Amino acid sequence: MSIWGNEYRVISMPNDQYNGWQRLIYDGCINEFGTVVNDVKYKEHVTPRTGQILVMASFKNTIVDY
Repeated sequence: MSIWGNEYRVISMPNDQYNGWQRLIYDGCINEFGTVVNDVKYKEHVTPRTGQILVMASFKNTIVDY
């Protein structure tokens, strides 16, 4: 498909982590006093998430080197 051209755009999500009191309370990690009520969920939420990338191609088995 020659209409796709050969120009590329980088679309990525940076490293991130779920934080903020309201988010931790809503997800059941802490209570309204800041006490951890679910240690596993709390650790998941305060651990930074890795970055993400998206690749779109017009054909199956397209090889992408980065």
